[in-house]
Amino acid sequence: MCIIAVQPKGKRLSKEILENCWKRNSHGAGMMYAHKEKIVVVKELKSFDKFYSEYKFVSEMLDTNIVLHFRIATSAGINERNIHPFKISDEAFFCHNGILDIEVPFNSKDNDTRIYNNAILKELPKDFYNNYAMLKLIEMSIGEYNKFVILDKTGQFHIINEQAGEWHDGFWFSNSSYKAYKQPKTSYFTDIKDSYYHPRETAFVDGEWDFDEVVERYKCDDCHEEYKSTELSYIQEYEAILCNDCESIYQELEEEEIIYNNKYNKR
Repeated sequence: MCIIAVQPKGKRLSKEILENCWKRNSHGAGMMYAHKEKIVVVKELKSFDKFYSEYKFVSEMLDTNIVLHFRIATSAGINERNIHPFKISDEAFFCHNGILDIEVPFNSKDNDTRIYNNAILKELPKDFYNNYAMLKLIEMSIGEYNKFVILDKTGQFHIINEQAGEWHDGFWFSNSSYKAYKQPKTSYFTDIKDSYYHPRETAFVDGEWDFDEVVERYKCDDCHEEYKSTELSYIQEYEAILCNDCESIYQELEEEEIIYNNKYNKR
C-alpha cells in the first residue's frame, strides 16, 4: 500500500508514528529534503533505528520541509533501488503512493513508479511542478487514488491528489497507515470507520410497511469502492481490507515477484 508523510518546516513527527509507518509498510523507507539548493535523499531497507537516527538528526539540525516514504512492494524487487524517492531532475525528486495503471514488464527491475518517471515526468518541461495546469494533467493521468509528492531544490513540496490523503496535526499523510493497527477481535470489519448503513427504504404495501433489508457496506482499502462485508477479505500481509478484484491483483503481483526473485537468486 505504501505511505507518504509530509513534514512541513517547524514540525516534528513522533517516533511512534514513524514506527507505525515502517511496520505497516516494511519494504524500505526513504526521506528527502532540500539543503543549500540541493535535494538530499536518504534510503534504508532493513533497520528502522538507523532510518530514525538519520531522520532525527535532520529534523534537529535543519528547519526545512521533509518528505518521507515507506514502501510495500507491488512490482519489481524489494531492494534499495526501488525505495522512493526517485529523481526527476537535479531540481526535483518525488514519491508515489498507489498502483499506476501501466504495464510493468515481467521480471522488470523497475517498479511502476520508476517506469512512469522515466517515460513521463523526466520528459516534461523544467519547473513543470510550478504549473497548475501541468499538475492537473498529471493528476488526470494517474487517477484519483494515486498520490505524488514532488520536492524541488528550494524545499517546496507539491502534492498531487492531495484530497486523496489526509492532513493530521499539521502533517499530510497519503493514507491512514501512520496509525497503530489494531486487529479486530470478532470481525475483520469491527473497527473500520468507513463502514455505514444504507438507509432503509420503505413502502406501504397491502396495508403493511415493507422494509428492505439493511445492508452494511465497507470500502476496499485499495480501490475505495463499496462492498458488502462478504465481498471483502482481510489480508494480513498488507494489513488491508481488499475486494476480490484487488486481492487478485495483489496475488498476481506477488506470484510474479516470487518467480522474479527465484530467478534472480539463482544467478
